[in-house]
Amino acid sequence: MKRSLRNRQERGAALIIGLILITVASLLAITSMRGSRMQEMMTSNQNNKLISQMAAEAGASELFEWASSLTATQWMSWRNGDLLWDTNRIPTEDGGSPFIGNFGFFWIDPSELTWVVSPNAQVTAQVNGAARRDDVPESLAITRISVVLEAPSAVANAGVSPFEDGVVGCSGINMTGSGQIDSFDSNLGGYDEWYTDISAGEARRNSLRTNVTVRTTQADATGSLSGNAPIYGDLVFTGSNLSLSGGTPVYGNVSAEGNVSANGNIQGTLTAGGNVTFGTASTQGGHVMAGGDAVVQATANPPPSIDAAGKSQWPDWWKWDPKLQALSEKYRSDVDLTIPSLINSGESCDQLELRDPKTDTPGKMFADVWNNPNTLQASEWLKSNCGTKCIDDKAKKLTLTGTGSSTSTIGVSGQQLMLRVDKELTTSGNLAGIRIEGDVTLVVDGNFDLGNNTQLQIAKDASLTLLVTGKTTLSGGSNLLGESPSFVRGDGDSKKAAVQLFSSYKDANNNQPGVFVGGANNSHVAVYAPHTAVRVVGSGEIFGSLRGRYVDIRGSGDVHFDEALDAVTYGTSGGGGQANPAAFRSMVEILP
Repeated sequence: MKRSLRNRQERGAALIIGLILITVASLLAITSMRGSRMQEMMTSNQNNKLISQMAAEAGASELFEWASSLTATQWMSWRNGDLLWDTNRIPTEDGGSPFIGNFGFFWIDPSELTWVVSPNAQVTAQVNGAARRDDVPESLAITRISVVLEAPSAVANAGVSPFEDGVVGCSGINMTGSGQIDSFDSNLGGYDEWYTDISAGEARRNSLRTNVTVRTTQADATGSLSGNAPIYGDLVFTGSNLSLSGGTPVYGNVSAEGNVSANGNIQGTLTAGGNVTFGTASTQGGHVMAGGDAVVQATANPPPSIDAAGKSQWPDWWKWDPKLQALSEKYRSDVDLTIPSLINSGESCDQLELRDPKTDTPGKMFADVWNNPNTLQASEWLKSNCGTKCIDDKAKKLTLTGTGSSTSTIGVSGQQLMLRVDKELTTSGNLAGIRIEGDVTLVVDGNFDLGNNTQLQIAKDASLTLLVTGKTTLSGGSNLLGESPSFVRGDGDSKKAAVQLFSSYKDANNNQPGVFVGGANNSHVAVYAPHTAVRVVGSGEIFGSLRGRYVDIRGSGDVHFDEALDAVTYGTSGGGGQANPAAFRSMVEILP
């Protein structure tokens, strides 16, 4: 009886132990299955990540191969939107290009291309690579990389475009007040006129376009943008410290060789070779790349992402705000970055050599007109064509004058006229206006002062080229206006601005401008003064471009860059060497 009870007890214990072992084995099996599933998912995710990286790198390689086949002219067409990369397509479900096999694909959104027009003509492209799981088609692993390419160089002797950027202060830019800088295209009509954008299928205003670059060229350049002077375009700064203060908004990209202190709105990307400090600045979705540290302070609208070769820093109190804390996770430090230099050591501020580099005197452009046998003495021509009442010829000054509201005409329609003045040239209060007919070139060996409310009218298809060795003053109330909206005259290599001012005046003092535009002066003029400061004050407007050793824009005056000036070149246009292809500058992965 006792043995039977003991046997039953032993069998019961064995059953319990067996059940426990089965349970433990089941748990181990389930854990192992879960671990295997987790490992499988991790392996799959890693595989998808690798596929997306390979797809992005394949896209970058194909983009570079395509870009390196472009000529300098084709690169310009790409920049202007007239030429599209042939793989700028939305991926298709049939697995066609730009898919990589059946698993990965890449694409580039043309709207994400960021252009730095000068000095090295670079483009930053965001290349997207993605991997797709066949069982879950909507699940994607995406890698985004930023690729910087440099334009192919133009063929040697292909000519110089002295007005192409818009506003160039080689040694420095100073902007105060509330004047704005933007662009328009006189080929489409006058500033702020309506035109039809065929590609968009809609009517638009020919104003506030963003195809202007405000830039410096020298390594020791100074830059201060204060007040509330908006720039509807890009800003390229080659000095060591750029200050954006007073809420100055830039509706484009900012590229700097050195440090940037930003207070104001930056719509596009910000790339700096040094440190970046955001005080009260705000951004509108632009990525930040800093070759040094990136410090975000009290801004209410911080940048969406930062890559810094140094440290990325932000306020400590962000940790209490879930949104800001999540944003800070996109601020990367110690990133291996290559920030391309903005300084082109081969670029001279005086691209056209208005001053002879050997003698430091007015150069070939002046001599060719002054010594041309067809060039006439201005005083003699004026006496012969409008009588003695239209001029006052003194020993040191030639004054264009008149009676009451009279207007003097210089030039003959359809003909070329070259005049020279070996003294100061000015206008008097009795002269209401000067009308330019034909193609007039006027070289003044002295100061030129267009003032006293004198109106200078450029007839349709006429042009005026001013070559001045002294100071140039366009004072209050004087205007240089064209009767035709188009600002460019001629065809092919003979294209020129309707009014173009070349000043060989030299002065290193920024407070003694060699070109002065003041008062309520509205002028269509392309200014090239590489050896002196150019100052624009008051409430007038400049329609054209400015290039000076130093550019100082004050008050509420606006500068409207005419994009048509890109077509104006000086120098020979054929032969002279081979162009260098586009160059690959850098590539860095961007956090999602």
